Amino acid sequence: MIPPQALHSVGLALARVAGWGIARLTVAGMDRAVDLDIMRLSKLDEPSLLIEIARQDNAGLAVGRRDELIQHGQATVDRFLPRARALICPHRDTIFKVADSPEVIVIATVAGYLAGGLPGALVKPIATLVVKRGIQLLCGNSVLKGP
Repeated sequence: MIPPQALHSVGLALARVAGWGIARLTVAGMDRAVDLDIMRLSKLDEPSLLIEIARQDNAGLAVGRRDELIQHGQATVDRFLPRARALICPHRDTIFKVADSPEVIVIATVAGYLAGGLPGALVKPIATLVVKRGIQLLCGNSVLKGP
């Protein structure tokens, strides 16, 4: 006869393995569900993101000097930052809770809050820039309330 403690230990081990497997499948599913554009943007550095923002804001700037594109991109960010702050900061506790997720998941979450409040072409690049610069910089620190 198998002792009850052994059965209990085996049951716990199986539950842990099952939980780990489900978590891995969930993360893999989220990675596939993430927009390819967000994945591409997440790999850009800040100057490249500002150039992307400038080009999305004004298609006529497709070619131009790098410095001018960066300045235009920063001006665009400065123009939309108050609206982005108003859309994102009320949800910062929720965003901080997913901060341990892959960066593309955090960007997608922020983009979801910006959608409808910014021009569509600027949502993903500005969300990426905000996440890379830091939600704390945009909204300040916050204490998480409960689980």
